[in-house]
Amino acid sequence: MLKIYTSGNSYEAISSLDTTYGYPEEKRSPYEQIDWMNDHLKEFQTKDISIKTFSPYILNYINLLLAKGDLKFDNIEVFEYYYDEETDLIDCTSLKIEDHNLIDTQFLSDPISEIYREFNKIKK
Repeated sequence: MLKIYTSGNSYEAISSLDTTYGYPEEKRSPYEQIDWMNDHLKEFQTKDISIKTFSPYILNYINLLLAKGDLKFDNIEVFEYYYDEETDLIDCTSLKIEDHNLIDTQFLSDPISEIYREFNKIKK
């Protein structure tokens, strides 16, 4: 079973979790992250592995592996943690993955979209 822990809004939300691999994106380019995933693909399918990541490259590459059939839908779970600043509570949602519903990575794209919205305001 491959378990992925991520957060769209807080490093603290997942930093204390004990996982097999913590932040495989660290000090790796997007291409190196994909290579890392490929190097560990067999391990993901045969062992209980857990990963903490914020990387949209890793999550979207997992989507590709699922679509290609290189990873099986019933062997993966994704948990999104959310930190609520007002209540100081952390909420965890299990993202359901089915054959027609891959990992939703929109929450990782929102910051990039916001940066471009701000940039476009300045350009005008």
